[in-house]
Amino acid sequence: MSALVELSDICVQFDERKVLDRVNLSLQRGKITTLIGPNGAGKSTLVKVLLGLQRRYSGKVTKTKGLKVGYVPQKLKLNDSLPLNVERFLCLAGKYSQQELHDALKLVGAEHLLANNMHALSGGENQRVLIARALLQRPDLLVLDEPAQGVDVQGQIDLYELIDT
Repeated sequence: MSALVELSDICVQFDERKVLDRVNLSLQRGKITTLIGPNGAGKSTLVKVLLGLQRRYSGKVTKTKGLKVGYVPQKLKLNDSLPLNVERFLCLAGKYSQQELHDALKLVGAEHLLANNMHALSGGENQRVLIARALLQRPDLLVLDEPAQGVDVQGQIDLYELIDT
């Protein structure tokens, strides 16, 4: 089976500090890969290399031709002064039918949130909406950066069960 993404000998350095040193990683279709390490270990930097957001690196990134990547950031900052409900937020990523929105939210257990204000969501609800948004794009690869951050214990359990499905 060929990899969706292959990272070879990835190195990233900020000033004198090596953040990533000859990292190799292969991401396969249908497999869950988890990056584990302490704060500052370079997990988010590696994700940025994978997504093409970190330009200053050495090594090689090989992606399957036409690869569609869905990305759920560690934290999403929204302007508090913008009135934005979940439906409008999801539609910022593209034009979707009501059925597509409902199906994506149902998949993550958040269909009841469609009319809710984005600013009023709990940490767990916010993560579910972000995952639904990524899934609407029908990605080949789904990248989650610290998906359980700001989520209570039960929410973390639910979130990891969702990811496992």
